[in-house]
Amino acid sequence: MSRFDIDFQAGILSLMNKDIKFLSYCSAHLKPSFFNTKDMAWVFSTFRDYYMNYRGCVTKRSFIEYVKKARKKNEMDKDRVDSIRELYTGIANDDCSDREHLISSLSDFIKHEMVVLAFE
Repeated sequence: MSRFDIDFQAGILSLMNKDIKFLSYCSAHLKPSFFNTKDMAWVFSTFRDYYMNYRGCVTKRSFIEYVKKARKKNEMDKDRVDSIRELYTGIANDDCSDREHLISSLSDFIKHEMVVLAFE
């Protein structure tokens, strides 16, 4: 569970969708459980999986293919597809004007989490 609100988490996903360096950093340091909703966790996993396979940011075309595959495998129902579509549209339309704030806040959070893990 994240200390960041849903809007901030959507900003993280948005920047991951536009900035390959940030996507690489998040892929290495975040887990789906960081996100507060099942849909955001799924989108994160999709972005990360695409990056790990192709070393790039997922395109809309490829994202749609991931959704179709999930539907075909009965991993996602129709209502969830609508929710994922709405989430992705918001992510795609976000201009990430707060890029530096997102990066700084997330980096501080990850550093803190690494220190906590080191002492467990």
